[in-house]
Amino acid sequence: MIYYNSDNKLFLIAEIEGEIVGNLSFKGSNRRRLKHAGEFGISVKKEYWNMGIASQLIKELIEWAKSSGIIKKINLKVMEDNERAINLY
Repeated sequence: MIYYNSDNKLFLIAEIEGEIVGNLSFKGSNRRRLKHAGEFGISVKKEYWNMGIASQLIKELIEWAKSSGIIKKINLKVMEDNERAINLY
């Protein structure tokens, strides 16, 4: 996935003391009329759960979307048995 020079795609990395502990990727549609909407996925290493990392990544995504002037809709898919993720979202 190419994110370089894209106004509706974002990739964030969470780092603690030089170690990558999580990431978030958001991809907006390539279609012009759907460019304002996209979907994100998030991952945090298990040993770093309950530290607010996922929450901070989502806050950064929302702030970026607000400032983009393009993104109006953020979509998410989650497995129905992933209670931790559902509680977060």
